[in-house]
Amino acid sequence: ISGSVKITNNGTGVFSDKLTIARVNSSVNADQAFGTSKDVSLQPGESTTINFSFDDCVPGQHVLVVTYMNGQKLAIKSGSFKYTTVKKGIVMYNGDGSRQGYAPAATIKIPETVAAVDLRGSNFTAVEGNNNPNVLYYVDSDKASTTGLPAQNVVVDGKAAKVVLTDGNDFYCPSAFTADQITYTRKFDKASDGKTNYEAIYVPFNPTAITDGTKNLKWQVKDGEANDFYLMQFAGSNADNLNFVYANETFNCNVPYLMAVPQTLVGKNITFSANNVQVLDNVSRFSAVNNNNFIFAGTSGKTTLGENGYVLSADAKSFELKPAATVDAFRAYIIGHDGLNKLNILFNNDFVTGINGINNNETEIKTVYDLQGRRLPAEAATKKGVYIINGKKVVVK
Repeated sequence: ISGSVKITNNGTGVFSDKLTIARVNSSVNADQAFGTSKDVSLQPGESTTINFSFDDCVPGQHVLVVTYMNGQKLAIKSGSFKYTTVKKGIVMYNGDGSRQGYAPAATIKIPETVAAVDLRGSNFTAVEGNNNPNVLYYVDSDKASTTGLPAQNVVVDGKAAKVVLTDGNDFYCPSAFTADQITYTRKFDKASDGKTNYEAIYVPFNPTAITDGTKNLKWQVKDGEANDFYLMQFAGSNADNLNFVYANETFNCNVPYLMAVPQTLVGKNITFSANNVQVLDNVSRFSAVNNNNFIFAGTSGKTTLGENGYVLSADAKSFELKPAATVDAFRAYIIGHDGLNKLNILFNNDFVTGINGINNNETEIKTVYDLQGRRLPAEAATKKGVYIINGKKVVVK
């Protein structure tokens, strides 16, 4: 139950009080809840609005009232009673987690923005799906074969026989479940030598196999090793540099990575799969790596970044500040600070080994940091030492 209450001072004096909207189940008085309180101060004729939202309301009649403290007792404002009836309905979730309730119907039509729908307890005879193949359907066991339901992505009693996740479409999980089989498939369009052309990747389950359709694939975990593709995990930062290192031997669910493939895998369907695996709900998922300075965050749905959001550059050599940019599903981004325009990517502890000499032709010094990440005045780079200048490590002799 959500809405708002308009409060108007119809008196001749100033009205000041702390008001709270309360909800009470008409049949079970113990079932009650209080919204956020608001300190209200109104001159005669002035008005204000108090918003409220109550989750998990059981079907039936509820009463909404405006309350205040009268001495040591809770009191109800005269004339503030409002009755409303909650009916058992259908809840649909968009890719960003926002939700909307719908009245029951014989045929359930799924809007295009929806990524999950809870049909449990609803008496329906058909489903008309949308164009998102990743939609999850939560249904009762006697409705699992209803006309229009797909052969996959159907959750019954906390279990799904088969889940297929298609790249480029939102995926949202409102309630955790166990999948007998689950797959996510992705194509990589650029070849890499392990230093460039990475893509951000985020998988919402723990894959136990990665294949290209003909063989199982493994990623490189150390220097000098020849394996099938490259996988890097976030390992901290120094000033405006981000360090990524070889991922360990376990591909962790809900953790973002950078991934790249050699020419032999370009354009091929690479499938991540698992059997008998738990898929966590979006709310309780841990989908980011935080090193106190920067957050490397994954997303299973299309996401619009805030003012400190960074997206992976086209050449995958940096993350670029792009407020309001859109990040696609199963990708990742950086949440930063201080409005730095670019965050350089260094691989495998290049903080120490990637020391360059000063280029005398590069006369403009934009940013200077010491190796502890402290920003210094530009003239500091004229003294002997090792610095990070314009995102590169240099030694001044």
